[in-house]
Amino acid sequence: TRLLSYTIENLKGNLYMGALMACLVLMVFMKKWRLSLLVVLSIPLSLIITILCFYLLGISMNVISLSGLILGVGMMVDNAIIVVDNITTCTRNQSLPQRGSREGALVDVIVRSTREVFTPMLSSVLTTCSVFLPLIFLSGTAGALFYDQAMGITTALFASLLVATVVIPVYYMVLHRKGKRF
Repeated sequence: TRLLSYTIENLKGNLYMGALMACLVLMVFMKKWRLSLLVVLSIPLSLIITILCFYLLGISMNVISLSGLILGVGMMVDNAIIVVDNITTCTRNQSLPQRGSREGALVDVIVRSTREVFTPMLSSVLTTCSVFLPLIFLSGTAGALFYDQAMGITTALFASLLVATVVIPVYYMVLHRKGKRF
C-alpha cells in the first residue's frame, strides 16, 4: 500500500510537471503571453473534463489511468494551438472595421477560422484514438490494465477537442476585447 501510494503521488507530480513544462515551452515558442495564456488555460480545463468523464465512466484514479493522463497532457495542447494560430492568422489577414460592426466581424472571423480547422483536428484525434481502440477490447489481465490508460488518453483528447472548439474561441474574443490586437 505504501509503494502504491508513493507511485500515485509520483505520477501526480509528473502530471503537474508535464503541464508546467508544456506551459513553459508554449511561452518560449509562441512569444506572445496572451496567446500562450489561451493555450495554457486549455490544459486544466481539459483535465477537469477528463476527470469528470472518469467519474461518469467509473474509472478510478490509479497508476494506469494517471499514466494515460500524463501521456495525454502533451497532446492536449495541440488542438488549442491549432485553433489559436488559425484565428490569429485569419484576424491578421482580415481587415476588421475600426468601429461599429468590428465585434460582429471579429465573431464571424473566429467562428469561420474555428470551423476551418475542426475537421482536421477531429481526424487527428480519431486517428490517435484508433491506435488505443484495440486496448479497450483486450480481455484478461492485459485488458484490465490497458483499459484505463486507453480510456484516459482517448477521453483527454476528446476533452481537448471540446475545449479547443468551444472554450478557446470565447476566451480569444474576451481577451481581444480587453486589449489590443494580438
